[in-house]
Amino acid sequence: MPYRFGFALLYFLAAVCILNTPGAQAESDQDTIRLKSDSLAIIKPFQIDTTQPDAVSNLLQWARTTHEPTRYIKQCVRLLDRQITASHDKRILWMQLAEALQIGFAGSIHATSPSEAWQRAYALDSTDCHSGSLLARTSEEAIAKKIVQGLLQKDSLCPEALYLKGVCFTPYAGERLEILKKSYKQRPSAECRLALGRACLDEGLWPQASTYLDSVVDIPVLFPEDWRPEVWAEVHAALGLAWAELQQNRLDKAEAAYRKFREILFEPGPWHDLDSTEEAWFEKLATRWPGITGYPWD
Repeated sequence: MPYRFGFALLYFLAAVCILNTPGAQAESDQDTIRLKSDSLAIIKPFQIDTTQPDAVSNLLQWARTTHEPTRYIKQCVRLLDRQITASHDKRILWMQLAEALQIGFAGSIHATSPSEAWQRAYALDSTDCHSGSLLARTSEEAIAKKIVQGLLQKDSLCPEALYLKGVCFTPYAGERLEILKKSYKQRPSAECRLALGRACLDEGLWPQASTYLDSVVDIPVLFPEDWRPEVWAEVHAALGLAWAELQQNRLDKAEAAYRKFREILFEPGPWHDLDSTEEAWFEKLATRWPGITGYPWD
């Protein structure tokens, strides 16, 4: 997952705990891949014909949603390495390789990291704000800031660059709110709405925070290339909402939000990245409702 630089805010997409559970690597180009159902906890066979043009897209789609993405990513990277060798200047292949390396554990002969693959993709089209923003997210802070500034010089309304500027390079919550509102106006996204809610929490604007955080899950994500980004946003939003509701003494809503947070938190995924402020909220909420653990056996 991408390096989280700067202010370590909860909504900057990435220091994560990816579950390292590699699946069996395919022995041929046409394999039966087994997918563990998140809801039914059973094994279902799923056939992907890796000779078809959409094989990489299908593998990435399943990798984004499963608890065990590496089983898909290894095969995906193997296919992409072959395709990049044959078509080295095809930008979409570098984009897909970066996404695959970001989601799971696999080695590529063409890139050692997601950042390297994003860089190759962005070099092939430096006008693309999305790939530039993806590169910024995996870069060191000084380099990332320079990339974001360059993106906004080319397109002052780029929603991804505005989002990154707000969450990573704007320390004051009031100013951050204004920048994030611009991003959200251009393209409503779960990450940006979550960031808006957090900025309101930092300012003590409890009702506004509740409004933003209560509907994060209904909005598309800004960076779908991440591993389970919808759930990542949902976990952080539920914790923030529980805290905002508690400050307003709306205990039933606070308890419901906290229960939802705990129910998702124990699962493997990229949401075990609470910052110090969130940890403090978590501790106080756990003291308030010690019986809520979220474990399925409770």
